[in-house]
This record gives sequence, structure tokens and C-alpha cells, in this order.
Amino acid sequence: MAVFSLILPDVTQSTQGPTLTALQKIMVGSMSAGLYLIFLMIQTGRHRGYFAQPVEDGDQQVQHETAGYPLLFHVVMLLCYIIPVVFLVEHFAKPVDYVIETLAAPAALGGILMAVLVTTPEGIGGVRAALGKRLQSSVNIFLGSVLATIGLTVPIMLVISSVLGLDLELGLGPTETLLLILMLAVSIVTFSSGRTNLLQGAVHFLIFIAFLLLNFTG
Repeated sequence: MAVFSLILPDVTQSTQGPTLTALQKIMVGSMSAGLYLIFLMIQTGRHRGYFAQPVEDGDQQVQHETAGYPLLFHVVMLLCYIIPVVFLVEHFAKPVDYVIETLAAPAALGGILMAVLVTTPEGIGGVRAALGKRLQSSVNIFLGSVLATIGLTVPIMLVISSVLGLDLELGLGPTETLLLILMLAVSIVTFSSGRTNLLQGAVHFLIFIAFLLLNFTG
């Protein structure tokens, strides 16, 4: 999903710049949304056991108490969390843009700050789960966040840009493309080994630091 959404527009020759034709937009949008729906079907359906936190004797009572919430409850709570976040991001973007223009800071700073604001609740949940030794829950939060970012955001933005007649630039620059490929390669090593350690976490963190520094220094 990441490669088709963020790298493919840079290498296609049917349009100028990192953009896609109408048929290519349909292909990328359908693939992203379709893969995300398949992931949800797997996670909540017949293979939900792959994403379940191993239960210890001391956790059985807790699991019993929290397993009774219906789907409607989770949908309502999700909307209750999303609406304030979207509202804050919309109103926070204007002063951030003003500060960036005043200080002549990199334009990517605004996107980074907005991303941090939007993903903070998920980040807090993932960190708390990891500190509580519920690593599977932490991984689930990570997977859901990453897949939703591409699987939902890309198709929606493609539809909006097509309706408004705008050219949506999805392709990354050379530096960002290199970092994306590096991140995907490191993630494959991390999650395919079955076990993680401090070194792997440090590598992911350093890639993130490199991303920040390269955006500020060019």
C-alpha cells in the first residue's frame, strides 16, 4: 500500500509530476481500501486469534470484565474521540502555518505537528500497552493506525481531489523514498523474527530522528 501510494506516482510517465491518471487513481484507491477491509475482516473474523493478547491467570478476570462491550459502543466511542481531534487539528493548523511562514521553517513541520496531534491518543495507548507487557495490543494499535492512515486517507483524498478537479501529489522526494524503503525493510526484519529487542527499537527510533533532521536541514 505504501509503495503504490507514495512511490508509484513518482515513476509513472502518463502524467506530469508525482500524480496519477484517473484509472491509476481508481486502482490505487481500490487496492488501499480493499486491503484495509480485508485486514479488518481477518482481525475481527476467523483469524482474530492471531491478534489476541495471550491471557495469563491474573488477567482472566480483567478480560472477562472488558469483553462484554458491543460493537455499537466502540463505534460511538470512536466518534467521540475522533470529532474533538479533527476539530482541534483544523483550528490548530492556522496558527501553525502562520508560525512556519514567520520563521521560514520547513513546510513539512506543519504536517509533522498535525500528525503528532492526531496520533497522540494511539501513541499513548500503544506505550501504555507496551509498559503493561501487553505487546500484542501495542502491535495491534500500530497496525491499525498505519493501515488506516493509508487504507482510508488515500482513497478519500483521491475521491475528493477528483471531484474538485485537483491534482493530488502523492509521490515522495528521493530522500523520503529512501527512508520509506529503509523503514519497510527494517520493519520486515523486526516483525518476521517473532521476537524483538532493544536494538531493533533503537533502529526504528533512529530512522525517525533521521527523518526529522533531514526535513529540517534538507
